[in-house]
Amino acid sequence: MVLFNIPDIRLFWSNDKRFLNQFKSGEITKFQPYSKYPPCYKDMSFWVPPISSDTAGGKGKVFHENDYCEIVREVAGDLVENVTLVCYPLLSIPITPLSSLLSSENIRLIPD
Repeated sequence: MVLFNIPDIRLFWSNDKRFLNQFKSGEITKFQPYSKYPPCYKDMSFWVPPISSDTAGGKGKVFHENDYCEIVREVAGDLVENVTLVCYPLLSIPITPLSSLLSSENIRLIPD
């Protein structure tokens, strides 16, 4: 247990593939903790200002994918494993300069 950094002896009786696939015969590898909870995928659509850099004569703030990822990380912290911009842009309405984007978040509780 100490050699592989396994915190709980009950894991040796586990049939979980996430545990079993971490170890190969004849190799010493450190155990990587995993969540006992399944992943939870959430899709979110939102409106952003125009994406082109010539917005409002160059004075408007241009949306960047990293801006959205930072907001998600600030709110959800380590619960979010992955943030992906799925559709870019999803929808735009001719009477407004806004565009709709769709993102997908993979949320999972990771044990301490």
